Amino acid sequence: MTGRVRVAAVLAVAAGVLLSGCGQQSYDYEPVDLGAPGEVTAPGTTLAFGETAWLEHTFSTDSGDYTGLQGVTVRDIAAADASLFEEYSNAEEFAEYTPYLVVTQHQFAEDLPAEVDPDTVDLFPMLADGTDAEWLTSGYVTLAGPGDECGLSLPDYDEETRTLLQCFVALSSTDAEVTSAQYLAEDYTAMVGTDGNEYLQAPVTWE
Repeated sequence: MTGRVRVAAVLAVAAGVLLSGCGQQSYDYEPVDLGAPGEVTAPGTTLAFGETAWLEHTFSTDSGDYTGLQGVTVRDIAAADASLFEEYSNAEEFAEYTPYLVVTQHQFAEDLPAEVDPDTVDLFPMLADGTDAEWLTSGYVTLAGPGDECGLSLPDYDEETRTLLQCFVALSSTDAEVTSAQYLAEDYTAMVGTDGNEYLQAPVTWE
């Protein structure tokens, strides 16, 4: 039976000036070796930060759908200073929120076709009490995935190692901390779960 995807409300913010790490040679996080590609990680698997899940991801290209295998891990979830909201014109809307930086790493199992961007699986932040966390978007679309608004300096996609580091901001408006992230095999924009998707009821979890 197809059900509604467990997605928390998303907060859109007015565009602001974000500090850039362009030109820096040292990074807040460096890539680590995720190991050789393995079998697709089963639904319900629980992993520690830094441990790798191998997951399939299908996305559309100009020449049709492409399905690839990618290694995925959550490198870190860390509370951030609320001053990061000051970059936005609607900063007052976040007075009750604590931001958390969710740093992830993705490693593609094979060279990507020329027309394929390094598109990564979507991960959903979770609070310590087991409920969905919210996340920070950039722009004006509320039902969208998080933007890369962490303010961290991360290396660009490395074509040689097929590795990409990313970061997004998860939000908590309660005393519960953001402590984990889950793979549901669904996109951030999905409103209805895919029929037969076992990961919806038994996600892969990093905690």
